Amino acid sequence: MNKKENTQQNLSASIIISKKAFITSASIIFALLIVAGVLTLVIPTGRYQRVIENGIESVKPGSFAFTNEKRLPVYRWFTAPIEVLFAPGNITVITIILFILIIGSCFAVLDKTNVLQYIIFMLSQRFKGKKNTLFAILILFFMLLGSLFGIFEEMIPLVPIILLLSFNMGYDKYLGLFLSLLATGFGFSSAISNPFTIGVAQKIANLPVFSGFELRVVVFAVIYLVLLLFVINYTKKYDKQRYTSNLILKGVSNSSTTLQKDLNPQTIEPDRTFNGQRVDENFTKNLQDKKVKRSINFFFITISLMFAFIILTLFVKGLSNLSLPFIALIFIFLATGTSALMKIPAKDVLRYLKNGVVGIAPAAILICLAMGVNHIIRNGRVLDTILYYAANIMTKSSNIVSALMIYYITLIMNFFIGSASAKAFLLLPILTPLADLSSVTRQVAVLAFQFGDGFSNVLYPTNPVLLIALAISGVSYTSWFKKTIFIQMIVFVITTIFIIVAVLIGYGPY
Repeated sequence: MNKKENTQQNLSASIIISKKAFITSASIIFALLIVAGVLTLVIPTGRYQRVIENGIESVKPGSFAFTNEKRLPVYRWFTAPIEVLFAPGNITVITIILFILIIGSCFAVLDKTNVLQYIIFMLSQRFKGKKNTLFAILILFFMLLGSLFGIFEEMIPLVPIILLLSFNMGYDKYLGLFLSLLATGFGFSSAISNPFTIGVAQKIANLPVFSGFELRVVVFAVIYLVLLLFVINYTKKYDKQRYTSNLILKGVSNSSTTLQKDLNPQTIEPDRTFNGQRVDENFTKNLQDKKVKRSINFFFITISLMFAFIILTLFVKGLSNLSLPFIALIFIFLATGTSALMKIPAKDVLRYLKNGVVGIAPAAILICLAMGVNHIIRNGRVLDTILYYAANIMTKSSNIVSALMIYYITLIMNFFIGSASAKAFLLLPILTPLADLSSVTRQVAVLAFQFGDGFSNVLYPTNPVLLIALAISGVSYTSWFKKTIFIQMIVFVITTIFIIVAVLIGYGPY
């Protein structure tokens, strides 16, 4: 691909899943389907009794019993991705699939209006020469979305926008994902008041809601600093590699003083061309156009309404279940309204919508495959057995080891169950009494659950949000794993230390 073609691709807001990324991700998840199927053959079946209180199902502690149920037939390992569309809870899967199809089609329309490109240009101009400041602001923004409001799936529509910003600044798709997906996931996990992890977990553990926030603020600050330094270090390496390559192509010696000068970050100026023209010239001129101004204002007003609704869901019971459908409607309104303001013919809009659906459609297959892993483990009746064995190990350990066991048990279960609240109702009724017996405070148990639930959301290939974001950006799972495993290991060590400290200080109130 030549330079001009690459630039045009980089500055596109359309969501098109690359064949390589799809095949790699699908292959990995398919292998996990087989592994899950094998586990249902080698692990004894068993189950805990469930109780329903106020319409919510939870596990009854001490009720586990091995069963002699019929094993899941092998053919159902392969039909599981289809079965999830018709099994109990299928509304969630169908909603997510429809959501990404709508988002994909709407971004195809927005791409043709160039409104996103104009907005990104304005933002990059505002922070010209202050990229680290921009990184710090964006990371803080996305981390707070996850930490305070429990936003994760809802940030998917923002991924293409941040990808576009990354390209405009002269960087790659990985930086865009670090600033959006990784930041939101880390914020969700280092939660200060996340209602879906902290809120639900503390309620089950009979703790005062959002108590113990002081330590969680410290955790958030440390994780924020780690991620910011990771991003800054990544961009420095990227700048060095890119400009070294450019200078070598020009025949400049690596040992020359010219190279040292050109590698100075102050001299770096990213490529800013769009369709063969300088972005600065092309976009600055068009920004004076009245219809462009109206479209940009319309975009910001509509996005503000979306965030207002998301915040409202925290205070109005039952609204959280409508967040994805509402965001989808917002983007339909945004795409049609912007195209009308930019005077794009209706027939062209319909064509762009169709192309957008086709471009994002493979993500639906990845989601079904990922949910199939969960479906096999649940229907194979071995999920409760895995939890039972892990809980038994915990009862024979010291308080520090027991607290870490809660972390690791949640970490394992997160591979199969993505929903934070669903995991809380499955795990905490069992783990909280065990924590009491091990002299581990319930607040420590909630902290360990919080860490185990979240950080792996942006690592495990069974998480649909991760798969969608990778599909949108055209990144294969293996590439993402290689890029992020180092920071995941750092975070794992940091969170382990925080849990040990929490045990030693008697993190409470109880």
